[in-house]
Amino acid sequence: MAKDIAIIQVCFNLLDPYQRCLHEHVAAFPNRSGYVKRLIQWDMDRQQGAAVMTPQTVGTEVTSDFDVEGFV
Repeated sequence: MAKDIAIIQVCFNLLDPYQRCLHEHVAAFPNRSGYVKRLIQWDMDRQQGAAVMTPQTVGTEVTSDFDVEGFV
């Protein structure tokens, strides 16, 4: 079965300290695409008023090595 994949690029201006910080944060994740998709899903859930799954509601801690691989 073939995949139908669309790519949306996100550009960071590394001369802007705020954008550099964002870039460094996302670059720390091994599955950057999965991480960004999870953020999009979180935003969609918030806009629709859905109960958003947070670490507190599922009983886990937030760590910098959070793996969103299973989400994607």
